[in-house]
Amino acid sequence: MTETTQDMQDIKMVQKWLRFDPLRWLAGAMGGLLSGAVGIIIGSLYCYYSGHEIWFFLKLGALPALGANATEIGLYSNAIFTGFLFYEGMALILGVVFSHFTWTNSFFPLLVMGLVWGIFTWIFIFNLFIQSIPQVLAAEIRPGATLPLCLVFGFALISVAFFDRVLRGGST
Repeated sequence: MTETTQDMQDIKMVQKWLRFDPLRWLAGAMGGLLSGAVGIIIGSLYCYYSGHEIWFFLKLGALPALGANATEIGLYSNAIFTGFLFYEGMALILGVVFSHFTWTNSFFPLLVMGLVWGIFTWIFIFNLFIQSIPQVLAAEIRPGATLPLCLVFGFALISVAFFDRVLRGGST
C-alpha cells in the first residue's frame, strides 16, 4: 500500500506543528512582549484621548483580579501593575503560540498572519473569553474600540522575525 501525495503533505504539516524549536519560541515571547508594549501604548493613548486618565487602559486589565475598584480615578500602582502584568502575560503567551505556527521570517506572510492573529485575538480573546468575566462585562467596553488595538497587536507580531534572526545569529 502506498501513501498518496496528500497523505505525505498531511504528515509533513503535523511534523512542522510538532517541531521542537525553543529559539523560535523565545523569539515569539520577545515579539509578544514588544507587541504587548505597543498595544499598551496605543490603548493608553486611545483612553487618554477619549477622556480617561492615561493609566485607564492598564487598569482595565486589572479588572478580573481586582474588581471594579481597579478603575477608580487616581494613580493606583497596584491596579496599574496588575493590568500591565495581565496584558504582557497574555501577549507573551500569544506571541509564543504565533511563533510556533508561523515558520517563516518573510515580511508579507507574517503581515497576513498578523492580521489573522489580530482578528483571532479580537474575536476569541476579547469578545468571548474576556467578556465572560463579570467585572469586564460590567465595564461595557465597546468591541469596536478594541478591534484596532488587536490589529495593531497582530501586526506588531511581525517583530518575531527580527528576534528569530537575532537569536540565530542572523542566519535566517
